[in-house]
Amino acid sequence: MDMHNRVEFGVLAAFAALAICANAAPPQKSLFVGITDNCTTTNHNCVEEYYATALERCGHVPVIIPKTKSEAALRRILDRLDAVIISGGRPSVRRESCAAPRLDDPSDPVGWRDRFDSAVLRYAADRRMPVLGVCRGAQVMNVFFGGTMQSAYDTYYGKNGKPSVNHNRYSYFGAATNPPTHTISIVPGTRLARLVGTNGLAVACHHGKAVACIAPGFRVAAVAADGLVEAIESEDLPMIGVQFHPETVVAEHPAEGFELERLEALFRRLADY
Repeated sequence: MDMHNRVEFGVLAAFAALAICANAAPPQKSLFVGITDNCTTTNHNCVEEYYATALERCGHVPVIIPKTKSEAALRRILDRLDAVIISGGRPSVRRESCAAPRLDDPSDPVGWRDRFDSAVLRYAADRRMPVLGVCRGAQVMNVFFGGTMQSAYDTYYGKNGKPSVNHNRYSYFGAATNPPTHTISIVPGTRLARLVGTNGLAVACHHGKAVACIAPGFRVAAVAADGLVEAIESEDLPMIGVQFHPETVVAEHPAEGFELERLEALFRRLADY
């Protein structure tokens, strides 16, 4: 190849490379993502490692949001974050009826955590921050915005003529060795559907509560075969709550059984909420 042809070939290759870059999806921005403390005692701060590992795998920087009684301090922490995950954990007594709310016991440390998570949600809503609520986090989200919860054992788990779907088949740990708990159906046209698609999605679940009345301004984004609500999302705010645990699967990266890319999208694409 003579010099003229080499130069022409190099120019064409450069234009081809530019065209490929122009058509490629833009890289996802690396975010500072806060994870709410999920200790059940008031004198400790902790977060399950799965959340941090899942965020790191998806290119983000995890930041633990400690329980604090100072809303001013909490606001200063949240001011420095791009998104928030309301983590899972042991549920407390929450509104069990649309007509008759039940209040938490102020001395209950889990109830104290409800108030902490509510403060985070209040601030995130004011700032329109992307929020992912996981399991208990989805429940707190629903109740904070005016919805209610119920016992999954009383209404689901094969009762009242419903299909038998065990939403608590395995422990929280062990997604790498346990098969999916069950498959959920994604509601077309939702934000969740834009993130993960509408095909059935295999998930890992560990919970005993279920949505009863969905919060005003929210909608159902996914359901299980027995009708239990597996995901909710705000119609206006960039908030999604999932009843399942994507963080365990994304962190442990099991060799089979789960569609990792789809579950990773919940973390990787937080900026798209």
